[in-house]
Amino acid sequence: MLVFIDESGDPGRKTTQGSSRFFVLAVVMFDDDGEAARCERAIERLADRLGRGSAEFKFSKDSNRTRLAFLDVVEPFRFRYRAFVLNKDPARLYGPGFNSKDSLYRWVCGTALKDVSGEWEDATVVLDRSGEKTFQRELTSYLRREVRSLHGPGRIKRVKANTSDSERLLQLADYVAGVVNRYEVRKKWGSEYFRRIRGRGVIRRWPT
Repeated sequence: MLVFIDESGDPGRKTTQGSSRFFVLAVVMFDDDGEAARCERAIERLADRLGRGSAEFKFSKDSNRTRLAFLDVVEPFRFRYRAFVLNKDPARLYGPGFNSKDSLYRWVCGTALKDVSGEWEDATVVLDRSGEKTFQRELTSYLRREVRSLHGPGRIKRVKANTSDSERLLQLADYVAGVVNRYEVRKKWGSEYFRRIRGRGVIRRWPT
């Protein structure tokens, strides 16, 4: 089993001064390693067709045309996702535990991964090494310490960190996180992007 984790948004609380309204954690899962490899090759072929070479697909930076092409290319493959959406609206999210970046990241990791990690079996979990360092540290700590105590041995085979520019399936996780975030914000094209992944995942929103 292969699991890819990435996020969209930031932990900042000043949503009226540039911080994102939502922080989204996306967990993309392939039960079959061969299916994951086929999906990865399809993304590589898309990159060649678009003349991108080894350049990274990044939802926040790609054009609408590229986003639609990417989502269409991955559509035939059997993957599923779980997305956790934290609404940072100050009127809804309050308390000392959310005031620092470290504690917010720690809470998100524990809340988002507690249930979904129970679905894993002998999983290789891949994180984005080029992502936010505090978040990566909290995520790695949770995976290595808490998942075993919650669900027993055998859930995780290993945890590794790759750079997203060298890992096409981390780019898929980035896309899922970005699509969900854009859909929640109700920005242009958000519904169209989300329609392409709606049936293969579950979104958990907090506060409810």
